[in-house]
Amino acid sequence: MAINLLESYEQWLKEERAKEENKMKTLSVDRVFLMRIK
Repeated sequence: MAINLLESYEQWLKEERAKEENKMKTLSVDRVFLMRIK
């Protein structure tokens, strides 16, 4: 049971990190896009 918990926690961490990275990528893409418009 404890091993399953640890594995699902690690999986969750990976997913959260991926979400954050996607957010950062999106933000920087938006910034570049906005700068091109000006």
